[in-house]
Amino acid sequence: MSIIRTSQGTWRARVRDRNNRQISKTFKLKGDAQAWEREQLRLRDEGALVGTSKVTVAEWAETWLTNARSLSAGTVATYRRDLDRYILPRLGEIRLTHLTSSDIDAYLTAEMGDYAASTVHRHYRTIHRMCEVAVRRGLLATNPAHNVDPPKVPRTPMRFLSIPELEAVAGAINPRYRAWVLVAGYGGLRWGEMQALRAEHVDGNAITVVEQLDGASLKTKGSQRRVVLPPSIGAELAAHMATYPGRLVFTNNSGRPINHPSFSGNHWKPALVKAGVDPQTRIHDLRHTAVAIMIQAGAHPKMVADMMGHSTIVLTMDRYGHWFPAMHDDVATRLEALRQAQNGLTNTATRSVMDP
Repeated sequence: MSIIRTSQGTWRARVRDRNNRQISKTFKLKGDAQAWEREQLRLRDEGALVGTSKVTVAEWAETWLTNARSLSAGTVATYRRDLDRYILPRLGEIRLTHLTSSDIDAYLTAEMGDYAASTVHRHYRTIHRMCEVAVRRGLLATNPAHNVDPPKVPRTPMRFLSIPELEAVAGAINPRYRAWVLVAGYGGLRWGEMQALRAEHVDGNAITVVEQLDGASLKTKGSQRRVVLPPSIGAELAAHMATYPGRLVFTNNSGRPINHPSFSGNHWKPALVKAGVDPQTRIHDLRHTAVAIMIQAGAHPKMVADMMGHSTIVLTMDRYGHWFPAMHDDVATRLEALRQAQNGLTNTATRSVMDP
């Protein structure tokens, strides 16, 4: 790389990219040549001078998603929605090899004025993954998103309903969705799993979870599972299926899969208000409610992990471990009873070992 003065009195800046190819540009002023050189070196360090491809971000995004065979249909749909609706209108016309950390920074900063941090963070993850695949394919030397700090997403506190609150919401909601609330609140199925539940996967009070809507794969390998409901909830589910027969167990009034925004605004939130339950309670909090009820019933953490479809018990304990302290006292009491029974001890809790 160098800056030389030409025979015409202009200044030519030259830079070699990571593939050792030379790029040059001529300027009237030496200062402009130096500024261009600095910018090109910065772009090179961010992976922007690999090859001579004129592929745009939008064109690469389409190629990436078309060939993303390892991703579930639901994940691809989420990426495509975020790209088409938010990312590509601002970044799509930029050449992929010219996309820089500064471009991504500016995009995220602009979004922070319009959307929640969680939404902006999701868009960042989409850009990051798209660029990471481009690096693996040799289209970029480095991922420009690596040097970008995404917004910090505040952790949403987990809420859960007591059994009386859960029953009150089930009683307040449109009767078509009463069983939906009870199954989600006692069984802990995810939203997509509830959407995809089919009649052939219900056997009395037992449900076999095998897929999400439209055949999309489950979240983890452990998500395919058998969920056993209380018998009374199984009876509620049977009554629901008899009243609203169809291939899918839970549908809207048109017999189509339940839409989350519509269900939340038209049914869930009004039911919370009518039942006198915290209106900030999310639909997803029914999953937390199921865990709380299982723990209240004395379920072992491993059983909770199996019922919830967690990949490992570590995940269960990381997320819900603070809800288990009462089990420690219960175990201590059982250990005391076992010790006394097997050693013929009595009143050991009040007798000192120093007593004669």
